[in-house]
Amino acid sequence: MYFLDLTATRHSLALGTSCKTSALGTRYNLAPAGEEIAGMFSIVHGETLRFILSAHIPLERFIRYELACRGYDKDFLWVGFDKAENIWLK
Repeated sequence: MYFLDLTATRHSLALGTSCKTSALGTRYNLAPAGEEIAGMFSIVHGETLRFILSAHIPLERFIRYELACRGYDKDFLWVGFDKAENIWLK
């Protein structure tokens, strides 16, 4: 398992919003996370992706819920489900 440097990744994503899709992983230096993120979206049905964009679905809420359900804190330490819910869904 690898740990992603969230500070560096957040900074690199904030540098600009326009880029070629094929260069996303290299321009923002997200590997190996970039490959995993691209893989997640590559298997989603196109209609679902279009719906997410057109309806402005808040993906952050889904991600936070999933992280809370796993029982870990922001440092990937087991804290239990109740505490994880307080951390991720505050």
